[in-house]
Amino acid sequence: MPFKSVGKFFTSGFSLSGLTQRAGSMFGTARSLFGDATYRSAVNHETSVMLGTAEEVVAGLVLASVTCYASEFLPFWVDLLIVAGGFGGIFAAERSSFPVFFRTLLSAFALFVAFSQPWGAVLGVCGLTGYVTYRSYQRSLSAWWMAAAGGTFVGATVAYLATSAFVVPFLHPLTVFAYNAGPLIFVGLGVLTCLYSSWRLLSDPDNELVYRLAPGVCALLFLLFFPMKNSWVGLGVEALFVAASFAVAFRGSRALLASGTVCGAVFGVGFLAMNGSTFLHDVAMAQSMDVRYVDKLPETNVNRVMPLVVGRDFCVQGNDANMIETGDTHAQIMDGKYYWQCPMHYTGFQINHLFSWFPGSTAGFVMVDAGTTASDTRVKSQGFIFGENSFFVKAAFEVRHPGATMAGFSYAGVGGHGDSFALLIPYTVNKLYWGAMVPTIGGVMVVSPWGTIEDYTVGQAARAFPGTFIYPSELARQYADVWGRSTVGKIVTRSALEVSEAPQAARGRLSNPFPYGIDTVEGPKYFVPYEPEGKNGTAMSDVAFFDGALGDGDVTVMHLADSKQPGSKNELGHRSVQGPRELLEKSANVIQGHFQLTSIEPIIIVTKSNRLFFITSNMGPDQSKSNHDYQGDTLSYETGEPQWVVTSSAEVKRHIEETESQLDAGAPLPSSVRVPAPDSASPVPNPVPTPAVTTPSQSN
Repeated sequence: MPFKSVGKFFTSGFSLSGLTQRAGSMFGTARSLFGDATYRSAVNHETSVMLGTAEEVVAGLVLASVTCYASEFLPFWVDLLIVAGGFGGIFAAERSSFPVFFRTLLSAFALFVAFSQPWGAVLGVCGLTGYVTYRSYQRSLSAWWMAAAGGTFVGATVAYLATSAFVVPFLHPLTVFAYNAGPLIFVGLGVLTCLYSSWRLLSDPDNELVYRLAPGVCALLFLLFFPMKNSWVGLGVEALFVAASFAVAFRGSRALLASGTVCGAVFGVGFLAMNGSTFLHDVAMAQSMDVRYVDKLPETNVNRVMPLVVGRDFCVQGNDANMIETGDTHAQIMDGKYYWQCPMHYTGFQINHLFSWFPGSTAGFVMVDAGTTASDTRVKSQGFIFGENSFFVKAAFEVRHPGATMAGFSYAGVGGHGDSFALLIPYTVNKLYWGAMVPTIGGVMVVSPWGTIEDYTVGQAARAFPGTFIYPSELARQYADVWGRSTVGKIVTRSALEVSEAPQAARGRLSNPFPYGIDTVEGPKYFVPYEPEGKNGTAMSDVAFFDGALGDGDVTVMHLADSKQPGSKNELGHRSVQGPRELLEKSANVIQGHFQLTSIEPIIIVTKSNRLFFITSNMGPDQSKSNHDYQGDTLSYETGEPQWVVTSSAEVKRHIEETESQLDAGAPLPSSVRVPAPDSASPVPNPVPTPAVTTPSQSN
């Protein structure tokens, strides 16, 4: 029966030791029964059979890898249909000319589905248990069929849990390293393929076409797995290389071997140079960005006045449930409001909460309105059977994306609303750019409340979950730094820029460096200000907006008045904009008689008329007090004056409208409105002490 053949295949034919034992017995029998000449003929035949079997295994694994790569972006039910169809097709495979190929392909893909979907593993364990039970019952093993079923269920479950919890996490760093070195490894294997194909063209002329096509197929797979990032020219070069690989194979085995060796050596030297040199790698990163220079920045929506450090505290205070703790804090825009959001995790089993029995599940999340300085929190009781800390989710991710790294998470509203939610896990992956492996966002893994998993492209996720910061803020900062100093134009003109980071950004738990998330009419963006390199500048020279979903794939830059960049033309060219470093120093003096304030997180506001305002948050000296001694916010015009103390988005809008009306009418700017120091420790009415937070927060 087919299942017996599969079992025999796994116990002997698939294993290298089985091949060796089988070949040794065949060779010994042939030599004893026939003479040496016949023996040599038998050896050649059996060697050819063994090589053919190995080729089928390799071909099956390659096609399984391509199928797994494609299935990442298919719905869950399509994966199950492929596996079901494969098990049905195994009967045909037994009668085909390449049974080992089909067995390898099916087995590899079935394992992928089992470990890449938590529910796929459940179905696999139940299916295996049912099959063993049926076979035991069919053989009239009435005394043992229940024991066989129980043993199979327990054994398969333990094997899955142990593999997910220990084996997969252990192997994932190795697979990431292998993927990052993948182009070099792939080219090395391509050279070996050329060598092998050249030899087989001489020893096996019956399959000449297969071996002539093999190097071209390797080049085609290289293009599939390592396409050039953001470069149509680079993709064209790769396509020409694929065409040349197919063409050169028909010029003879010597030409195939020589060209493959030379191309592999040249690529290897270039790859090691581009990735071994920090300077060359940074230049490649900067040049791989898709940057648009504009005369006018997109208008921003005024809905963020509360800093991350205070939003984190309000998240913790908003959780009043027993046996539940809050997780990392991240930003989310829904229904026109900017929220700080943190998930709620079970700390123990609760009889009346089914999800609490699953490790890593969530009970919901706390949402804090960032458009006010007061505590405006609400709890969403949308539980997830597998949360962001679940090892089931982590194992599924590591199987689905062996070369990628998780980059934060977000519980996003479907369609940008707060009716239903999904867990979004963006991931970063290194992509090839002219020999350098540069980091970028690879996609988004989406987990439903009931644990089914799908993969979205970045574009699909941005359309399905508008208002979500998909692109990792840490990666945006990395690209912001290299763009400021490492583009070819800046190196030639010696006009390096640096992110206008304030010295206070490195102070303890107040630290939240650029970039900062903002809401614009074009969707979520990351704001990064630049100043000329050096610590003496006070004016902002450039403003960059990184797209909240595409990141380095969509960067908007506007040059300001004192920019050294060539061709600067914009509506702000006739006036100087205060840089965040100087602005934070002035903002700390807005409360009279209070000389120990620390201003943090300058958030930009761009009006429809392209005028700039900034909101900064003022923190008192006693960080042990409730909400880190939060003293309210300061609104500043782009020149640094005037300044106003504000407590909500509504007040910010009112001051901006009044200022713009005066500017349009040609009237002088109003004076700064300073207020006396408050009697209480904080104007924010919340005397609840701040619990300790043991987990880091996503910075945006």
